[in-house]
Amino acid sequence: MRLIQTEEDYYYKSIPKIDFSSPVYVDDFLPIDEFETISNYVTNSNKVASFPYFPRNHVADPKEIVEETDYWNWYGTHILYDEDIEQSDMFPMFYESFIKKFKKMGIISALIRIKANFYPWTENIKQHGFHTDFPKMKSHYGALFSINTCDGYTEFLDGTKIDSVANRMMFFNPSVPHRSTTTTTDWGRFNINFNFL
Repeated sequence: MRLIQTEEDYYYKSIPKIDFSSPVYVDDFLPIDEFETISNYVTNSNKVASFPYFPRNHVADPKEIVEETDYWNWYGTHILYDEDIEQSDMFPMFYESFIKKFKKMGIISALIRIKANFYPWTENIKQHGFHTDFPKMKSHYGALFSINTCDGYTEFLDGTKIDSVANRMMFFNPSVPHRSTTTTTDWGRFNINFNFL
């Protein structure tokens, strides 16, 4: 009997083994049509549906705001899943596109949170404060999916920087301090943050 390897089988075998000890990224994580559907929703390019963002007046820690005029230091979030509850009508689309893939990759046993982020344009790149996700948890896993290509990035304490590239998935240890940035090359920086066990 001959085994026929499907394109999907090949895709999963081509992804490096993820051990989360240091950041690793996979480009072209989603098929292009799937990526464009997600991108259109997250950036509100889809005229059929609205994807709301809720403003937060600081990104990592309120103490990082040094000047009263640090008006750039905000971002918008859209929580899709948190506290064991679907928080958005759009959660099923993200579950199908991402969580099922994580399961096939063998890297997830339980979902903690999915959150879409919007960081506004600034004239110069602004770096937010270093932080960890869910500091009260001893350990868990993280993934960050970039929706658009821009000059924004994620930086780790050791100086490692992962650029924002459309359809790039970064896997990392969210218990290691890291920080985000704004962008100067697009009207906003869009990504989706996953936390899981």
